Order: sequence, then C-alpha cells, then structure tokens
Amino acid sequence: MHFTDSSSLYFKDYRKFGRLYYYDSLDYINNKLGVEPLSSNFSEDWLYKHLQNSGRQLKPHLLDQSFIAGLGNIYADEALWFAKLHPKQIGTSVSRKKSKILYNAIQRLLQTAIDNQGTTIINFYFGEGKTGNFREQLKVFGRQDKNCPRCNAVIKKIRVAQRGTHICPRCQNI
Repeated sequence: MHFTDSSSLYFKDYRKFGRLYYYDSLDYINNKLGVEPLSSNFSEDWLYKHLQNSGRQLKPHLLDQSFIAGLGNIYADEALWFAKLHPKQIGTSVSRKKSKILYNAIQRLLQTAIDNQGTTIINFYFGEGKTGNFREQLKVFGRQDKNCPRCNAVIKKIRVAQRGTHICPRCQNI
C-alpha cells in the first residue's frame, strides 16, 4: 500500500494469523486489548490477582489478547518454562511466588527480545533484510527432542488449546 507522502506499508503473513485493520480512532482497539506487559499497568499484583480469578489453563489465558496484549506463543512457552509452570495448570493454583517469577519472566523475555530485534523463526525480515536475533536465546520453543538447558530432560511438543506448546516434562510438571 502506498501513501500520498510517498511512504509505503508492506504486509506479508506466511502463517495466516495476522490481520490488518483500519480505524479512525484507537478507542475501539484499546477497549478490547488487555494490559500491555511492558507498561506500568502490568504489575506483580495485577498478574497474581488476575490469575487467582481465572479458572482457565495458563497457556490459553496468557495468549488471550484481552488479558495481556501482545504475548504470543513463543513468549508464553518461554515464560512458563522460566517459572516452572505447566501450560495446562489452572490459574487459581498458581502461588504468589510462582506468579512473581512468571511476571519477571514475561518482562525480561519481552524486553530482551525487543533488544534483539525479535525472534525470527522461519523467514521474517524487517528493514534492510535483517532478522531478529532472539531465537538463539530460546530455552524450549522450537527445541522439541532436545535437552532442557536446566535439567537435561527431553523437551516435548504438546497441544494446548490447539496450539503447539513446548515444555520440559521434568521442570514443568502439574
């Protein structure tokens, strides 16, 4: 798409998850999205309170954009691994201590991924043909059948809420 100021917008979605919408105002979108995980509105207390009010499994809850905006499959798997939480664990069963670890993992992962220009898995490129460099730092995502860097167990790929999910069965037991 080309604009009158000579700028352009390019959108290519190999995986077919993406959508492009145009709105005159951001109000509609902002009212549907959950908390931004790198904002001051996202806190240890906020996360713990919302998990305690959830009867949902952790993985689909973390992927729900009306709960936390922008936390995708890769970072959900990684954050749950860091917190030693199983993706099928119910939110109400998460202790305050584990919730704090999960909160810190989400914050650290997202900021580190941003600092490394994101996570290129297949063929994503941003300006000048560059790719994201965070992939080399992934601990479980995309590492099925490899050893867990923490305990040396074999990482498994399972399905949770119709999504491929990577876990260490030893570190992340229910």
